[in-house]
Amino acid sequence: YGKLLLEGKRPYIDFYEQKFPGLFYFYAAMVGLFGDTVKGLHTGFTLVNLTSIVFLFLASRKWFSPLAGSVTALSFAIMSLNPQLSGYTIQGEHAVAFFTSLGFMVYAYARASKSWILYGFMGMAMGLAFMSKTSGIFMVALMGGLIILDFYSKGLWNLVKLLCAYGMGVAFVVGFFFSLMAYLGSWNEMLFWTFEIPKNY
Repeated sequence: YGKLLLEGKRPYIDFYEQKFPGLFYFYAAMVGLFGDTVKGLHTGFTLVNLTSIVFLFLASRKWFSPLAGSVTALSFAIMSLNPQLSGYTIQGEHAVAFFTSLGFMVYAYARASKSWILYGFMGMAMGLAFMSKTSGIFMVALMGGLIILDFYSKGLWNLVKLLCAYGMGVAFVVGFFFSLMAYLGSWNEMLFWTFEIPKNY
């Protein structure tokens, strides 16, 4: 998919999948950076996985302690690099884990600073997770719930402001990809492959 996209083919018209378009662009970035050989893509996806480990370490260290960060990173490393869990394969789950881990890291710092800009960036990261694979919607919901749990007792205005910043980040990414599909003439085809087909089986 990444190679086809880089060749100028249009998602859902020249190739298709029952996932949102962010996955195709993630794959295209991987092919563009590491080539389309098995060795190159395995190298690229291993680096993606290692970066996710670093993000989780930084998030957990900020939330709890350096020890917690180390345990989190080590646990995720052992599980995610396990061949029985597709750790060495080239799959969309790595994109979801990467962007979700990035979102967790940004959230750890946003929570401390209460910066609405960081909450917006967190929303963008979670939006990218959702656009990479539909199951990422659960991570979008999880983060929204965490914001509510953090701030529901600290003033309604602050909660609304941060939730709006987060929601705008998610909406920006989703809106970008949906607008891109409309621009490329793939809107109806995207709806067919990502909504109609999954709904009926």
